[in-house]
Amino acid sequence: MADEWDSDVRGPISDFDPFSDMYTAETAMDTNRRLRRCPIGRSVGHGGFWTLARHADVLEGFRLDGRELSARHETLDDGTVLGGVTLPPTSTHLGMIEQDPPIYTPLRRSLAQHFTRKAMAARRPRIDALASALLDRRIESGEAEILDDLIRPLAGIATLELLGLPLEGLARFAYPVHSASHDLSKADGLRRIWSSLKADIADVIASRAGQEPRDDLIGAVSLLEVPDWPPSTDFVVDTVFILLLGGVETVTGLFSGTLQHLDAHPEHRARLAADPDLLDSSFHEYLRFITPTTQNARTVLADLEIGGQEMSRGDRIYLNLYSANHDEEVFERPDEVILDRSPNRHMALGHGLHRCIGEHLAKELWTSMMVEVLTRIPDFAVVPGEAVPIVERGLNNGFVSMPVTFTPGAPRHLDDTAADDVSRALLSLRDM
Repeated sequence: MADEWDSDVRGPISDFDPFSDMYTAETAMDTNRRLRRCPIGRSVGHGGFWTLARHADVLEGFRLDGRELSARHETLDDGTVLGGVTLPPTSTHLGMIEQDPPIYTPLRRSLAQHFTRKAMAARRPRIDALASALLDRRIESGEAEILDDLIRPLAGIATLELLGLPLEGLARFAYPVHSASHDLSKADGLRRIWSSLKADIADVIASRAGQEPRDDLIGAVSLLEVPDWPPSTDFVVDTVFILLLGGVETVTGLFSGTLQHLDAHPEHRARLAADPDLLDSSFHEYLRFITPTTQNARTVLADLEIGGQEMSRGDRIYLNLYSANHDEEVFERPDEVILDRSPNRHMALGHGLHRCIGEHLAKELWTSMMVEVLTRIPDFAVVPGEAVPIVERGLNNGFVSMPVTFTPGAPRHLDDTAADDVSRALLSLRDM
C-alpha cells in the first residue's frame, strides 16, 4: 500500500491488495498500521472494494450486517451483484453464512443449539481422549509435524463426528478443506477441489434418503425449515460444506500460530504450563493476535456512510479483521501477546449476526491439545527454518507445516477406543 494516495470523486484510491505478494507475514502489521491511519480507501483490484481497517469501522460494518450490508452471494433482479462473505467472491456457494435475515435467523437458531458452550463441553472427554491418542503415536519418536500429526486430525475427527460423517472419510472430507482454504484468488484449483468435496457430501446426504434423521449436524441441516423458503438440496450440501471448512481450518491456524509464538517466547510457555487457568483468556488473546481468518466481506445494499466515507449500493467492503484486532486505539500493546488481556474486544470470530457458530468447539479443541503439549512435550522446539507459514494474509493466517522436536516420552494409552478410532481415521490418509 502506498503512503500517498490518489483521489477521485468517490474518495481516496488505495493500491492495497490483500492477495498481493507485498502483503505477507512480514509486511501485514506495517501495512495495516498505515491503513488505519489513512482515510478509508477504495482499491480497484478484485472488482473494486472499500477496506475497513480500524476497529470502530469494522465494528460498524458488522452492526450494519443483514440490513444495509448483505452477506448474500447472488445477482438481484436489478442487476446488483452480491458477492458473498469473502473477497474475492468464492467460486461456489457457502450455504447458511451467505444468507441475511429473515431467512438467516431461523437457520442460525436451529443450528446454534448444537454448538452451545454446554454441548461442546460435553464433548470434551472425547476430544481429550483423541488428543492423547494422537500424541501417543508420536511421543516416543521425539518429533512430530504439528499440523498433520496433531491438530488437523484432531479437528478433522471431531468435526466429522459432529457432522455425522464416517471417520474413514478423514482424507475424503477433512483434508481437501485444507487444500481449498488458503487462497481464494486461485479460482480454478478451488473450483475443482470444492466441486469434488461437495459431490462427496451430496452422496452421503443422498444415502440417507428415506431414513429416520440422525442425531447429528447433517440430520439437523437436512431438517432446517424456513417459512416460505424451503432449503434446496444444494443449500444443505453448501451448509454442511462450510461447517466442515470452519471446523477444521480455524483451529488449525490458531494452534499452529500459538505454538510458533510460544516457541519464540519461552516466558509465555512457562507461564501457561504453570497456570493452566490462563488458557481461557489465552485462547481469546491468541485469536486476536493471530486472527486465523483475516477477513470478512459484504456488499452494500443501500447508500450509506462508514467512517466518514460515502459508499453506494453494490459496492464491496473488505472487513480487515486482522487490522482491527491490532488497532492501537482499542488494544494496549496490540502487536504483543498479553495472556490475561481483559477486556479483549477482538473480532477474530466475526461479530454480531454472523459471528462464528463454532467458537466453543474451537476452544475445546485448542485447549485440549494445548494441555497435551504443555504437559507431555513441554520442551517442544520448532525445527529452525522448517516451519512454512501461509504466505498471503488476505484470507487466512497460520502455517502450512510446522515440524517440532522434543524429549521422547511414553504413550499413555488412556482410551483404547479413541486410539482405535484415530488409527481408522488416519488409515484413510495413506492413499493421499
